[in-house]
Amino acid sequence: MAENKTTVRITWLYGDLMNLYGSAGNMSSLMRLLEAMGAVVELQELSVGGYSDFSGSDFIFLGSGTERRALMALEDIRRFKDQIARCLEAGGTLLATGTGSALFGRSIKGLDGGLREGLGFAAGSTEFYEKRRYGEYVMSCPLAGEPVVGCINTSSSVRWEEQPLFEVLHRTGDGPEGPEGALKGGLMLTQLQGPLLWRNPPLLEALARKLSGLPLPECRPLWLKEACSGYQRLLRQLTPPPEKAKNA
Repeated sequence: MAENKTTVRITWLYGDLMNLYGSAGNMSSLMRLLEAMGAVVELQELSVGGYSDFSGSDFIFLGSGTERRALMALEDIRRFKDQIARCLEAGGTLLATGTGSALFGRSIKGLDGGLREGLGFAAGSTEFYEKRRYGEYVMSCPLAGEPVVGCINTSSSVRWEEQPLFEVLHRTGDGPEGPEGALKGGLMLTQLQGPLLWRNPPLLEALARKLSGLPLPECRPLWLKEACSGYQRLLRQLTPPPEKAKNA
């Protein structure tokens, strides 16, 4: 008798447009781990002008892009608003990083001064500026049980009025301060950019377990061991010594 395997359905939105700072690394690491856990991954990719019914997805991902590309994705994604809503209502998870997260708020104000209506899945607004800010972060993350590390390199300001996804523990540079991101049901929004999951194996593993219901491999694959080593090095680098943190 054929073995029944767990299938995880993933939809990757605008991977060709919204792949700033290596956002694609989130998808490659998640799919590799799910397959190592024994799951069958069904991936569908969707971009501007394409169509697919992804309302039954277990996971939807949208990465970061320039302001121009983010606004292009915003205008196209409106036609999928009902599908996204059905996915979340059915218990699906959506992760949007960097400028991709802005699409799910109530409004976006561009450099041209124009105010555009967002998808409205979360209470919050975004405004783009000429000045760019950069910061590296260590943030607490209840979902992972361990800190999350990452960077925010942005010319936008996001004000969320939802439960924060992360709480800032340490910050370098002039990036945004205070609670970060938004968590509303299965909706996970953050300004952190790049291969967030690859850089944070604890978050990657927590998400893979949530999506599949399967245990982690008894022996971590070599690529995941290397990712864990990189995570620990970066965490040590970004975490100030106790005395320095106390006097900061």
